[in-house]
Amino acid sequence: MNHSKTTVQRYEEVDGLRAVACALVIWHHVANAYAEISSSGLYFRSLAVGANVGWIGVLTFFAISGYVIPYSLRGARGEGVKRFATRRFWRLYPPFWFALLATWLLNTSELSAARLGWNFTMLPSLGGMEPAAGHFWTLEIEFVFYIVVALLFLAFGRLGWKVILPVYLILGACYLEWARFDHEDHWRWTLLYLWIMFWGALCREIMQFDFARWVGVRWVGTARAVALGLSTGALLMRPLKSALFGFLDGQRGTLLFGMSTSTAILLFLFWVIVFRVRLPGLARLGRWTYSTYLLHAVVFYGGLKIIRGFELTFLTGWPLPVYLIALMVLCYAVGGLAYRWIELPSDRVGHRLTNRPPPE
Repeated sequence: MNHSKTTVQRYEEVDGLRAVACALVIWHHVANAYAEISSSGLYFRSLAVGANVGWIGVLTFFAISGYVIPYSLRGARGEGVKRFATRRFWRLYPPFWFALLATWLLNTSELSAARLGWNFTMLPSLGGMEPAAGHFWTLEIEFVFYIVVALLFLAFGRLGWKVILPVYLILGACYLEWARFDHEDHWRWTLLYLWIMFWGALCREIMQFDFARWVGVRWVGTARAVALGLSTGALLMRPLKSALFGFLDGQRGTLLFGMSTSTAILLFLFWVIVFRVRLPGLARLGRWTYSTYLLHAVVFYGGLKIIRGFELTFLTGWPLPVYLIALMVLCYAVGGLAYRWIELPSDRVGHRLTNRPPPE
């Protein structure tokens, strides 16, 4: 179960889970958008809403970021942060700007110049603006995480378990005790997202930790399992409690939060850590997920706008699963093209500027 510490290789289990997480988000959005023009199969929408599949996908993305991102910070502190910032900029911003412009072209009447301008920063809330597209809010959370890990690296150097574990515990304590303080609930959600991210980082540290030095070779597996169980159990306490009391009290929203949050955590744990599910085809799709995630709303809302605007009645009245499959394929196809022609070349610029080729 030991994971290599090589930072430039790609982990197929991580890329594969990215593809699954992105598919869950697309399912949620397409099912809600196309239910009105579907003739049957609406149980796919009911399942998407009832299982909160979009939320599961988003939280899975956060856990993956925690597992991967801190380990791209290495070397001397100042130089490491500079390299990290350069690569993150070229990796994220050009594809995002392309998706933002595509979103603006699709909704020109809904995006003011001020809102569009603030969205170009990827931090629209700093200007009191809403994201240009509903799913862009996750990018702001990711940005906050990047800032946190960069500051931790500047302060402590290598982000090993001696840094990750205390931050994980502090975030958990703050999230669990937040209700005692008179603050906006938005920040409590942010604490949850960061807690999940640092749990992902802690899982990686546990998999790399040399337990044999402390418990002997015979007990390494047991010690690692206990460490994973304790860290995951702490994270699951609130979601499982919410699921239980939501069920007992008949509070559907609380039940849904608890079940879907627990599902996302366990999905990451078993897919990436326990079983290390490696499916090469799925992993390849997973490499396209950033571009696919950015552009999927443009694809399916654009399709819906064309169908309604041009009154293409022959494209209405199909079963919802047909729309789901067709648009899932189309979203990944567009994402793959954007990855090939926008994201990958941009990522290479960042790596050239920091004198290292991107991972294959």
